[in-house]
Formats: sequence, structure tokens, C-alpha cells
Amino acid sequence: MCRKRGKKKEEEKKKMKRKGRGRKKEEEEERRRREEERKREERGRRRRGEERRRRRKKKKGGRRRRGEEEKKKRRKKEEEKKEEEEEERRERKRRKEERKKERRKEKRKEEEEEEEEEEGRKERKKRKKEKRRRERGRRRRRKREEEEKKRRREERGRRRGGRGGRRRRRRGRRRGEEEKGGRRKEEEEEERKKRGEKEEEERKKKEEKRRGEEEKRREEEEEEKEKRREGRRKEEEEGGREEEEERGGKKKREEEEGKRGGRRRRRREEEGRRKRGGRRGREEEGEKEGEERKEEEEEEKEREEEEEEKEERKKKRKKKKRRKKEKRERKRGKEKKKRKKEKRRRRRRRGEGEEEGRRRRREKRGKGRRRRKKRRREERRGRKEEKKRKRRKEKKRKKRRRGGRRGRREGKKKKKRGREEEKKRRKKRKRKGRRRRGRGRRRRRRGRGKEKEEEKKRRKRRRGEEEEERGRGEEEEKKKRRRGKERRRGRGREKGRKKRRKREEGEGEEEGKRRRRKEEEEEEEEEERKKGKKEEEEEEEEEERRKKKKRRGGRREEEKKEKRGEEEEEKKRRRKEERRGKKKRRRRGGRGGRRRKKRGRRGGGRGEGKRGEEGRREEEEKKRKKRRREKKRKKKKKEEEEEEEEEGRRREKKKKKKKKKKKEKKKKKRRKKKKKKKKRKRRKEEEEEEEEGGRRRGEEEEEEEEEEEEEEEEEEEEEEGEEEEEEEEEEEEEEEEEKKKKKKKKKRRKKRRKEKKRKKKKKKRRKKRKRRKEKKRKKKKKKRRKKKKKKKKKKKKKKKKKKKKKKKKKKKKKKKTKAKNKCATTGN
Repeated sequence: MCRKRGKKKEEEKKKMKRKGRGRKKEEEEERRRREEERKREERGRRRRGEERRRRRKKKKGGRRRRGEEEKKKRRKKEEEKKEEEEEERRERKRRKEERKKERRKEKRKEEEEEEEEEEGRKERKKRKKEKRRRERGRRRRRKREEEEKKRRREERGRRRGGRGGRRRRRRGRRRGEEEKGGRRKEEEEEERKKRGEKEEEERKKKEEKRRGEEEKRREEEEEEKEKRREGRRKEEEEGGREEEEERGGKKKREEEEGKRGGRRRRRREEEGRRKRGGRRGREEEGEKEGEERKEEEEEEKEREEEEEEKEERKKKRKKKKRRKKEKRERKRGKEKKKRKKEKRRRRRRRGEGEEEGRRRRREKRGKGRRRRKKRRREERRGRKEEKKRKRRKEKKRKKRRRGGRRGRREGKKKKKRGREEEKKRRKKRKRKGRRRRGRGRRRRRRGRGKEKEEEKKRRKRRRGEEEEERGRGEEEEKKKRRRGKERRRGRGREKGRKKRRKREEGEGEEEGKRRRRKEEEEEEEEEERKKGKKEEEEEEEEEERRKKKKRRGGRREEEKKEKRGEEEEEKKRRRKEERRGKKKRRRRGGRGGRRRKKRGRRGGGRGEGKRGEEGRREEEEKKRKKRRREKKRKKKKKEEEEEEEEEGRRREKKKKKKKKKKKEKKKKKRRKKKKKKKKRKRRKEEEEEEEEGGRRRGEEEEEEEEEEEEEEEEEEEEEEGEEEEEEEEEEEEEEEEEKKKKKKKKKRRKKRRKEKKRKKKKKKRRKKRKRRKEKKRKKKKKKRRKKKKKKKKKKKKKKKKKKKKKKKKKKKKKKKTKAKNKCATTGN
């Protein structure tokens, strides 16, 4: 058996190599094998070294050494255990990764199978549709032929006397001969009927046989597909697809239930239509309805058959799933047993007794406790760190309030603003208190009771609307989240269904985009309306406030003006004092130590930093750019909307033209039919008058009628051809429109690309200019520094030259050499 297995494995490996799949797996396995061998060798080396050391120590002897050796043994055992545990962990990880890969493969395969099934369903649907169409055509042709035969029979009968054709003519001398002729005709008609019935029966049998063969073929194809799938699944190992399969089943159930409901509704509607048609009481319409009913009944039968097939497939799938589950569970049980056996074997190899096993378990328990403690400690630490973070944030906030980074001046301004606002608040409170005490309360109440109530009502209404909007927003967010979750879980079949429906209805990509764009625009308009409402309400409130202020009288306004004047004077005085204080501080050297003036590119003087003139300019430029971008975007939007509207108008015009053409054609057809009916009536009347004109004339007239009928058929065929040509022309026009749209799209894209490129180039140019400016500025700075240095050097040179001249005079006497190139500072 082992040899056979080995051979099988080798053959499988060869196959995999041929396919070019198993190369990676083999490389990974070889890598693992090498690592394991290396580790084994290292362990062996360590063991040998330790044994050598042990032997040496044994020779030396001593109780203490033996104790140390035992400790080392224990440590060694523990290290080996740790290594084995690490190996086990690695193996588990590896297995996990392999399982994940296998699950992904299985998922991919399932998706491919589902796609194949969908393609198969579509093909079957197409075949059925074609089949139904052919059958309808055959039925119509047969019906036409039967009606024509009937008509001819009736007309012949009328010519030979009487209404029905079968009745005997009792006029004339040759009664016996005529009776014989009538009998012969009846016999011939009966024979024809029998033949027709036989032919119909044979045709039905053939159709049934063909259906049976098609069903057999379908079943065989499905069985082959299922066999292939089972083969694939057997090759692959267990995977965690239980939840996904359950989900998939649920989805399919829901879809089918939805479809069933739709079918019932359709049936009800069709029955209603039939009833309406029956009330008219016309023979032609009754026949048409009978035909339609038959067709519908056949379609319903086919639908029911399809549903039964689906249910059978479902049952089969469920069975397969159940079997797979059971298999997996069995496999898992076997693997667990194997692992337990391996653990026992390892313990035996180590020579672990019962006591050692107990100790190991005890230590494990301890590890769990330690882990819990560690977790708690970390959680506590995390909380402490969060508290620290909060404290730091609060400190920073306070610093900003004081005016930390942005300099003293701004902080002071903020402080002043705060003080002034607090003063205003206090004044308001005082006023409210006075009102409560009862000064001038009644006077106000008389004039402004109604207005107050209206204000309250308005506020209430606004609050209610805001809460409703908030609630709506929250519900929409919840729905979005739910949809997202469902998509993640794999319940996004609804989207797929919608797309399919759109494809069947004939909604293109561009139409879909247009529809979406319209929806988005409608949403934006609603938001703008809401904003407009809010703004109007705010304006009304402001107007009411102004009116109230006017009613209060001019006295309070005058008081306010006086107070404002006093406050402004106080502010000016304070500013002057502060300036004086600042100047004094600067002379002394400030509060704590020297503070340098901030000189930089952006300027703005002391303490303002980035918020200088240049900084402000940059911010203004950014705002301007933003406004320009928004204007351009709005312009583009408008243009696109106008184009879409124009296209819509064109389409509507074309549709109207087509409808007009169709109506005119129908009118023409009706007129032709009426004319034909009138002609037939006239002929019948003439024939009744000229019945006695002999059989010869009757035969000639029959021939003429046949010729006329042939001409009518030719005319009908020509009309059908014209209709087909018109349909083709319409299709061509639609294709041309689509091409134009595509061209427009291309142009738009080109424009956008060009604009993007232009913007990029602009950005590059700006960057280059900035770099050049910065370089120039740096060069200028360098030049200035060099000039300053040169000036300093010149001053130093002048001082040192005087000293050197004295030395040179002394040196010239001693040395004959000349010092041509000497440094002014060092003398080298």
C-alpha cells in the first residue's frame, strides 16, 4: 500500500509540474525541510557539547556540582519543551494559512460555477423564447390556411346555391345530378378533415418526442456538470464555507419567493385583461383571445416545470452540503485524535512521568493567571495614559487662551474681548432682574403679548423640523450602514438583480449615469431649498428683533450710544497706558530675559509670525483660487445639464415622429381592409344575382378570386417588408446617436485632460519662480554677509599692518629672502 501511495504522490507531483502549479508548493516545502534539518543539527551539537561538559564535571566530582548538573538538565528539558511548543505553533500557523488559501480557491471555483450556471440558464431561456416564437408562427400560418379553406368552401357553396354550401338545391331540372355532386363534396370535406386531424396528431407526437429529447439532453448536461464539481471538491480539502453556503441558500430562497409573488400578480392582471376582452363580444377578438390564452397556459406550464426543476436542484445541493459537513466533522475528529496521540508519544520520548505532567499543567494554569494580571495591568496603564493625555490637552488649551504661541499681543486682545463680553452679560442679567422685580412689566405685556406667542410657536416649529431632519439623517446613515454590512456579508444580490432588470429593459450605461446624476441634482436642490427656508426664517427673526428695538423707544439707544462712547474712551486710555508700559519694559529688558525681534520673510514685526502681511496675502490668494474653481465647476455643471436637456428634447421629438408614422401606417391598413371588405360584399351580391349564369362562369370567378387573394398576400408581404425596413432605419438612427454621444464624451475627456495638464504646468512654473526668488534672496544675503565680513577684515588689517612693519624692519637685517604673498592676519 505504501509503495502504491508513493507512486501516486509522484504521479500527482509530475502532473502539477506539467501544469506549472506545484512549483511554489515544492519550493516552500523544501525551504521548511532545510530549516528543520538545520535546527536538528544545532540541537544535536548543543547536546553533544553539554554531554562532554557533563563527563568532565563527573570526573571532578563533588556534591555541589551534581546539583548544578541536575539544574542544567532541568533547564535543558524546559528549553527543549519551549522549542517543541514553538515548532507546534509554527505548524499551526502554516496549517491555518494553507486552509485560508484553500478556502479562497474554493470560493473562486464556486463563483466560476455560478457564472457557468447563469450562462446555461440564459441559453435555455433564449432557446425557449425562440421555440415559442416558432410555434406561434406555425399556429398563425395554420389558422390562416384553415380560414382561407373555410372561406373558399363557403363561397363555392354560395355559388352552387344556399348559404351553408351543404344544402341541396331544389331548383332546376337536374336535381338528381346536383344532389349527387353535393354528396361527393361532403365526402371529400370529411376526408380532408380526417387527414387534417391525423396530421395534427402526428405533429403533436413529434413535438412531444422532441421535448423529451431536449429535456434528456439538459438533464445529462447538468449531471455532467455536477460530477465535475464533485470531482473538484473531492480533490480539495475541508474549508470553512458553512456560513457562506447557508447565506447563499437564504438569498436564493428569498429571490425565488420574490419571483413567485411577481408571477401571481402577472396572472391576475392577464385574467383581468381576458375578461375585458370577452365583454366586447366580437368573434375575431374572441378567437385572438383564445389563442393568447393557449399561449399563456403553455408558458405557465413551462414556468411550473422550471420551478419544479429548481426545487429538485435545491434539494440535491442541500444533500451534498449535509454530506460534506458530516465528512468535515469526521475529518476534524480524526485530526484531534492524531494530535492527542502525537502529544502522548512526545511525552513518552521525553520520559515525562505522571508527576512531571502534573507540574507542567500546574505551570500552564499559572500562565493563564499571569496573562490575566498582565492584561489588567496594561488596561490600567492605558487609562492612566488617557488621563495624562487629557491633562496635556487642557494645559495646551489654557496656554492658547493666555496667548502662548501667537505672541502676547493677540492673547491680550482675546483677554480684552472676553472681559468686554462678560461685562455685557452682567448688564443683561441686571436688566432681567429689574424686569422680574416688576418695573414696567405690565406696560410691555399689553403691547407685545401676541408677538411673543408667535415667536414661541415659530421656535417650536423650527425645533421640530430640525429634529425631524436630524432623525431622517440618522435613519439614512443607519440604512447605509446596514446596506454596507449586507454587501460585506454577500447579500448584494439586490444590486445584481437591478442591473439585470436594467439590461433587459434596455437601459444603457449612459442612461443609468444620467438617471443617477438627476437623482443627485434633485437631492442637492432639496438641500438648497431647506437652507433657503432656514435663511428666510432667520431674516424674519432679525426683522422682528429690529421692530422690537424700535418699539422700545429712542431713549435706550441714546443711553447705549453714550455708554459706547465712554467705553471707547476707556479703551483708548488703557491702550495708551499699555503702550507706555511696553516701552518701559523694552528699555529694561522685558519680563524675563531678553526677547529678540522676529525678523523673517513674512514679517509683521514682534510676535505676529505667519500672520503678517505676506501671510494674509497668501490666504487671500487661496480664497480667490477656491472661488474661481467653484465658478468653473458650476459653469461645467450648467453646460452638461443644458446638453442633457437638449438631447432629451431631441429624443422626445424623434419618438413623437415615430409614433405619428406608426399611426399613419395603421390608418392606411384599416382603409385597405375596409376597401377589400366592400369589394367582397359587392362581389357576393353580384354572384347571388348571377347564380343562374352557369358553372363555367363560377369557375372563372373562382380563378379571379384566387388571383386577387394572391395579390392581397403579396401586398401584405410588401407591407411587412416596409415595416422591417423602417425598424432597421430606426435602429441605425439610434446607433448614430450613440456614436455622437461617445464622441462628445471623448471631447469632454480630452478637454479635462488638457486643463489638468495646463494646471500642472502652471503649478510647476510657480514653483520654479519661487525657487528662483528664494535663490536670489539667499545670494543677496550671502553678498551682504560677505561685504560685512570684508569690512571687518579691513579694519583688522589696518591695525595689524602697523605692527608687522616694525617686525619686518628687524627681520630684513637677518634674512635676505622676500615674503611676497603673506596673510594679513596670521603672517603665513
